[in-house]
Amino acid sequence: MRQALAIVLLLLSVLALGLWGQYELDPKRFGADFADVLYEVLMLFVLEGEWTNEVEVLPLQLQITRLLAPLASVTGILIVLTRGAWVEIVNSFARYKSDHIVVAGLGEMSWQFVVSMPRPRELTIVERSPENLYVKRARALGVHVLIGDMLDTAMLRKVNLPAARHLVTFTGNDGTNVELAIKARSFMASNPTSRQLRIHLHINDTRISAQLEGYPKFFDDSSAAGIDFFSVYDLNARILLNQYPPERFAEVFGQQQVHIALYEFGRLAEHVLLEALRICHFANQSEIRFTIIDSG
Repeated sequence: MRQALAIVLLLLSVLALGLWGQYELDPKRFGADFADVLYEVLMLFVLEGEWTNEVEVLPLQLQITRLLAPLASVTGILIVLTRGAWVEIVNSFARYKSDHIVVAGLGEMSWQFVVSMPRPRELTIVERSPENLYVKRARALGVHVLIGDMLDTAMLRKVNLPAARHLVTFTGNDGTNVELAIKARSFMASNPTSRQLRIHLHINDTRISAQLEGYPKFFDDSSAAGIDFFSVYDLNARILLNQYPPERFAEVFGQQQVHIALYEFGRLAEHVLLEALRICHFANQSEIRFTIIDSG
């Protein structure tokens, strides 16, 4: 987007300079035959400027335009044609990054993670879909975004995982996240020069993480890579109930029983319910009440 805007501004600036020169050359013709004047300036962009040789004294503005117009055209064409190649060139430097953070998946949650980073250039992101709208946004922040499959061993090399500090999984699928964590740990173990990697495994269903935490083999060989779990939904539910304790609202309205209404019972609502059941134990021994309103 920024490149396109820069190209347009460059072309318009050169065009305006040429029109200024045409006005200086013949103000009367500029007003009477503006279409012809504009056409002549536009011809300079395609190396058709023979008409300038017929002018006895060419204004400085037109002399500069005659030089810059073809350069602006060629530059714009090269930028458009080589945009994909330039991205590949920039992304090739990700192989040489160190002490960085690798993010698997670029969705809404991982985008919030990107914009919350004080130094987003430390990130290297791998995303499957080239049509993902967040790809251009992340690249505009200076983030390396590679298109491909994070489960591919070649991709682990491209992001220089052995030199990374953290791997954060946001693929959107719990099974894929777990598979990636296991593969990344095995990859790190097979590279003797690797530093210790910390894998932050996002899990939508916290029951899965609870089961894996009780499975010792999942945490074997933590010397190459340590694994921990987190859930954005679980964290949000804890923050919500911590900042807005439901018993306070019940007290304000003179109610003896806490009543929580959940609209649309999605993952976040599920975690709010579980967190409320975990922490909402009141001195008056009253039970918490839930009302779920869902279209499904």
